[in-house]
Amino acid sequence: MITDVHSQQLEKYLSSEISRTGKSCEELYNQVIQNKDAMVDLINAVVINETYFFREERQFKFLENHIKNNFYNKNIVIWSAASSSGEEAYSLTALAFACHAIPVVYATDIDTDAISHLKKAVYGQNSFRP
Repeated sequence: MITDVHSQQLEKYLSSEISRTGKSCEELYNQVIQNKDAMVDLINAVVINETYFFREERQFKFLENHIKNNFYNKNIVIWSAASSSGEEAYSLTALAFACHAIPVVYATDIDTDAISHLKKAVYGQNSFRP
């Protein structure tokens, strides 16, 4: 699904690729459909990776109560499906440990660049917001 923000990113990507390669939109489309690396480049260019530690305060408060009430000294498996560069996945891990649970956290994202960043686990000031 292409939202307004994603549409702007897509237009920017297409403009850049048309200027860089001289290909038409149809040629770029065919390239993306036929070439896995071109598809990965498109996805990485278009997705928006807005994340920071403990981003959704209400959701983390809900999870804190749920984990404390149901997983104290127990195993818990958590999946951070759109984890971007990992701040939310690491936040979930820290929350589970703080609630005395034993977490296994899976972090996935369609943006391969974001996953590479997640694996490095190096974060700047923007990742630490109120």
